[in-house]
Amino acid sequence: MFEKVKRKLYELIQNPVASQMIEEALLLGVSFTLLAIVLGVVNGVGNSLSTIFNESLKNLQNISQGLFGWLKPS
Repeated sequence: MFEKVKRKLYELIQNPVASQMIEEALLLGVSFTLLAIVLGVVNGVGNSLSTIFNESLKNLQNISQGLFGWLKPS
């Protein structure tokens, strides 16, 4: 089975039109892979920034409650 695929690919590579199509397909595959990697990194950074912002807001609320909690009527 592998030999048939290998032989067919070799025949396609010999054809100039098919060779260019194979090259374009490989370039598209690499481009989509890199796009997925970049989007994964951006998503990770976005999640990290969201976590940092939420923790900072929670800490700021705790500080303001500690400083000004006595102003709140019981």
